Amino acid sequence: MPRSELAGMEPGELSDRLAEARRELFNLRFQRATGQLDNTARLGQVRREVARVLTFLRQQDLGIDVDTEPVGTQPAGAQTAAEPSEAAEEAGRRTRRLRRGRAAAVGSEAADEPSELEAEPGTQGSADDDAGDADRVAEDSEEA
Repeated sequence: MPRSELAGMEPGELSDRLAEARRELFNLRFQRATGQLDNTARLGQVRREVARVLTFLRQQDLGIDVDTEPVGTQPAGAQTAAEPSEAAEEAGRRTRRLRRGRAAAVGSEAADEPSELEAEPGTQGSADDDAGDADRVAEDSEEA
């Protein structure tokens, strides 16, 4: 399906198209497994279509304007912007935070607090604790 058709669709229509493409992909995989698939290139085409629909849905969720022009091309006479738009900058920051595994909230206090996996100072076991355990094990073996 061409990008221009996807760009004109509402989120509900895109969701329907996504379900249809995933169903087709399932059937193609099943045909391949049973040896009935004649056109193996169709698997790649449908996979790319699923990815394209998911991309359009995500762009709509983020409020990014969906261009019908491929990336890197501009209409005749168009000038490039010196700085990206605020929405594009925010989307880039959000993506980088998600890639780093950080919370989506800006200025989250969670980054300042120690995580559950980090031990607080003075709570780790000491060599004295280990020696006490060894003494208890020795006492238990002597009693037996």
